[in-house]
Amino acid sequence: IANKDFQSPLFKTLNDNIANHFTCRLIPPAECFMQSFERMNSILYSKMQGECEFMIGGVLQDWNITNRLYLVECPVLVLAGEFDTMTEECSQAIVQACPHAVPLITIPRASHCKLLEEPQVCVAHMAAFLKPLVR
Repeated sequence: IANKDFQSPLFKTLNDNIANHFTCRLIPPAECFMQSFERMNSILYSKMQGECEFMIGGVLQDWNITNRLYLVECPVLVLAGEFDTMTEECSQAIVQACPHAVPLITIPRASHCKLLEEPQVCVAHMAAFLKPLVR
């Protein structure tokens, strides 16, 4: 949308179609997912993220703390959905920057809401990650 008309019917249609592929692939979406949008502060969210989930433009646009992740002293697990809005490169950068991160795990068939879409797979990876940490 060249003129950034985020209220236009065309934009809303495009955004919904993209979101159905990259944000939450469940049809219908989980009730908790829909409730999160009903309850969120959209004014604050748009100031942080920007008007569109897929074109960052808020105050977080230039925010990056990757150069400080070396300070994370605890074990780190990063799960990425195969169709996640967060790119594999971004997820991998987090893994590489955290000194105690395990290799990146990509959840097949999942988007950004991987825990809703593939809960058993995610929980299995989390349990495997946590098992050696439990004393």
